[in-house]
Amino acid sequence: MSPASSFTGLLVLWLAAAIAYQIASQVALARFLGRRRNPVRPLPTCTILRPLRGANSQTEANLDRLLAIGAPVVIGVEDTGDAAVDAARRAAERHPTTRMTLCIGPAPDGLNRKVANLSRMLKEARGEIVIVTDGDVATPHGYLESVLAPFEDPDVGLATCPYRSVGGTSLAERVDVLLTNTGFLPSVAVAERLEGARFALGATIAVRRTILDAVGGFAPLADLLADDHALAARVIEAGHRTVLVPLLLDHHVDRAGIGDVWRRHIRWARTMRSVRPGGYAGTLVTHGLAPASALATIGGAAGIGAALMWLLVRTGGVFILRRQLKLKPRDLLLLPAADLLALALYFGGFMGRTVHWGGARLSISRKGRIRSSRIAAPHSAARFESAGRPEGVPNPAIDEPFGTGPT
Repeated sequence: MSPASSFTGLLVLWLAAAIAYQIASQVALARFLGRRRNPVRPLPTCTILRPLRGANSQTEANLDRLLAIGAPVVIGVEDTGDAAVDAARRAAERHPTTRMTLCIGPAPDGLNRKVANLSRMLKEARGEIVIVTDGDVATPHGYLESVLAPFEDPDVGLATCPYRSVGGTSLAERVDVLLTNTGFLPSVAVAERLEGARFALGATIAVRRTILDAVGGFAPLADLLADDHALAARVIEAGHRTVLVPLLLDHHVDRAGIGDVWRRHIRWARTMRSVRPGGYAGTLVTHGLAPASALATIGGAAGIGAALMWLLVRTGGVFILRRQLKLKPRDLLLLPAADLLALALYFGGFMGRTVHWGGARLSISRKGRIRSSRIAAPHSAARFESAGRPEGVPNPAIDEPFGTGPT
């Protein structure tokens, strides 16, 4: 067999693997999205932690949705001049019956500032379950019931939710949406299908307080970039199950340029490479654009046919799930650009260990530990503010942990 034939054969195998993965991932995602959620009553008691840094066009609206749930909420902001402080205060005024504690000021040491913030916020949490949710995520109707339902099983120690990206009007923002919704999200469904939910996703993580305390709280994660992955690993090592909740959250893309898109996704790529190097390397077979393009160029009519088959499978699967993924028909025209960027990000994951996150430049070690950073110091000492019912009026959310109680 000539070298040219061998090369063509490798391209055919690569493309066949990519097509098989596309079909499997779309089926896995469709089945996951079709699962029923079975809320239970009474719900366990809980507190929701939301660390914030900066504010965008959706921050206040997302806080409104969060406070409307009715569970106690702890908001953590390190910089007293952060726009998120005023957004949280305004949201609290519109929800006077919800107990909200605002923690303002510098958190403990730690290169992962989100985790450092959570360590300080955890002291204000009450109840059986601690829920951590990102500021750029909207909590839909039925959120609390869905997230807490898995804890009816005493073996469950942690529950997490997947997310899709929504919003954005520029080309860069729509490509960002496609990267998440047609690349990352299906891979989550496949991983859960093959090996169970042996991971956590930062959009929402709910964990039993007793287990969180037993594994040391958030403090051991303060110098890890993949803190969500590490927390799930510690829960599993402690002998408990982790569960992926069939509730798809909305992550809002806001004012993102192509540089922002690259920095966010290269951070994810390099983080995954650091914590699961073998698995990350193996994802090369999922990138079908490269072998399809090569075969169309050198493979004659048969190569063009193979490339068209890839295009049909790729666009067809996305088209079928477009409503669940909140995609527009014209987004399909951007799929090749998103796939090309995804391939560049894959190789970019191997070509460095530096990432940008939250205004800091971080260097990741082989096991995901942060080795150095540049972080702006907060402006003043920490303080706590509580919002809820007017002073002197009893507030059940203050006097006792939140719970819906029996129905």
